Amino acid sequence: MESSSCGVGLLVSLKNQSLHQNLQRGLLGLKNVEHRGGLGKDHVLSDGAGILTDIPFDILGYEKGTIGVAFIFGPQDEEKFKKSLDVFDQTFGFYGLDICEYRKVPINQDILSPKAKKILPSMIQAIIKRPRHCRTLASFDKMLYLAKQMVRTKQKEAGIHKEFFFTSLSCQTIVYKALTIGSDLENFYLDLKNVQYKTRLCIFHRRFSTNTLSSWDKVQPFRLIAHNGEINTIEGNKIAAISREKAIGLKEDELITHFGSSDSGNLNGMVEALKYRSSIPNLNEILAIMIPPSGNQSSEFFNFWERAMEPWDGPALISYCDGKRIGARLDRNGFRPARWSQTESCFYLSSEAGSFELDPQAILTQGTLYAGRSVSIHIPKGEVSFANPDKTDAYKGAHFDPRLTEINYQRPE
Repeated sequence: MESSSCGVGLLVSLKNQSLHQNLQRGLLGLKNVEHRGGLGKDHVLSDGAGILTDIPFDILGYEKGTIGVAFIFGPQDEEKFKKSLDVFDQTFGFYGLDICEYRKVPINQDILSPKAKKILPSMIQAIIKRPRHCRTLASFDKMLYLAKQMVRTKQKEAGIHKEFFFTSLSCQTIVYKALTIGSDLENFYLDLKNVQYKTRLCIFHRRFSTNTLSSWDKVQPFRLIAHNGEINTIEGNKIAAISREKAIGLKEDELITHFGSSDSGNLNGMVEALKYRSSIPNLNEILAIMIPPSGNQSSEFFNFWERAMEPWDGPALISYCDGKRIGARLDRNGFRPARWSQTESCFYLSSEAGSFELDPQAILTQGTLYAGRSVSIHIPKGEVSFANPDKTDAYKGAHFDPRLTEINYQRPE
């Protein structure tokens, strides 16, 4: 049963350094959790693997802060794909988001299984010019989100439903994912072999499908999160989301994808909605509201928010990133392992120890993420915090001395 769950992990430079080596470390971590992914009989078809990183601006030929990137999985049919791009172009133009160019994604189809190749979507990256009225990267990302939601509505009206998927859409991060095993992801996406591909961070995910059949769009990471586990309350969560849509006057299916998506996809949809439609800017706070700890009766923060959001409950380890902060949160019961290590230059976290093959002498401190707790790293500052948003710092970390044979945990009282 220990291997019957997804493999997930993250790393981030604590020096705010963009390096190709960080991408290579993330891909190594992905390869080392291969045993946690689902495989077909041919050992080539898989439930999927993917990574989330900084946008590789050097490869694209643009300066950071000047563009956003939409990584699109579109219809296989050529005419339908052209029609869907027309809707995309017109809708984004309405929001003042002009398309600089469309970039065909360099791929190698030969490494795919016949089944994965048969359902391979059309792939393209849209380079979107940052409008003058978006004076911050956060406002740019919010505008991209609002345009994305409108595109989905317009596509549906044009008869294109569930065939046009935003793998990623941001001015800061990008997602490369495919129906491959972990070690073949870089062989499929040729960008990942390019030494010009540099990043400060990486989230990786190897999928084990538990409640839905895998498809290209269901592979993780999603646009903001990567999820290891199951949301057992998902039907109730979707019903509550529908009620919220009606209460605030949104069109049906605009808040999150109610049908045809996985529980992880719906979780990502609600995280996006809270980030871009509410006044809660930090993903750490959003995930704490959605996945609260147990025994929080004395917390004013959680007592307030439980009136606005029901728990998304189940065994879950959620890693997340929006380009400014990266981190992870564990469910209130702690049914998914989360091991972390910190060196002088990087912070690492994975669903199991040893994923990154670190030199033990380089590890300054390491430990386990507790149930109902978070770790959040401010990427530009390199600051690591284990405190919940209500400022209770029950988890004080685990201090590791290379000269000792065991870790000295400072557990909550």
